[in-house]
Amino acid sequence: MADRALLMVDDEEHVRRALARELAPWAEANRLSIISASSPAEAKDALARPSPEVCLLLSDVHMSGWGGIELVKHARAAHPKVISLLLTGYSDFPELMSAIQAGVFSYILKPWDSDYLRAEEQAASRLVEDMQPAGGYSDDVTILTARFNPSEAGPGAVR
Repeated sequence: MADRALLMVDDEEHVRRALARELAPWAEANRLSIISASSPAEAKDALARPSPEVCLLLSDVHMSGWGGIELVKHARAAHPKVISLLLTGYSDFPELMSAIQAGVFSYILKPWDSDYLRAEEQAASRLVEDMQPAGGYSDDVTILTARFNPSEAGPGAVR
């Protein structure tokens, strides 16, 4: 079993199955296990477990109860190094702004384009690797800052 994981959260089982099928080869190639959760409450439990360590969070935005943006806020507060991506069937600008303010790495519309989904997961995975030098995670977030606002990124930031 991999010591790091991608946590997928969606309240629709067919979406979780499709995502798992889509991302399984990529996750295996990147030595990540895939954890599936049907609710934000299940996701919170998975985030709290020490192993495998969740490094990537892929969540639906609209779920019953807590939504994906609230889950991202919780994940960032409790586990600041988790990189979050959101899936949504809605193209709502205020929601997009809330997602960005919550620290989302990527906002992906459903139905997703397979190549784009894998490319965004790969970019997020590279960020995880860049933030985790040999001794563990670094507190340097200039790479993430550069993605959203290159003018605020410090010297040496990847652009």
